[in-house]
Amino acid sequence: MECVICKIGNTQPGKTTYSIVKNNRIIVIKDVDADICENCGEAYFSVETSKWLSQKVEEALQRPSSEEVKQG
Repeated sequence: MECVICKIGNTQPGKTTYSIVKNNRIIVIKDVDADICENCGEAYFSVETSKWLSQKVEEALQRPSSEEVKQG
């Protein structure tokens, strides 16, 4: 698909790192499946992956310590 951000590149399947700041915490999830723009690097997630990410973020907020999370 054509990237909606740069409008130049097309997306290709790949892996990326997802990070979010929520409740004053930084959550980083590595090796997430995404379609990634070959020009600007913008990542697009499927509905399933978005739901998985949301679940993992909520789970991480319940834990007091940090840990590494990867998809798959």
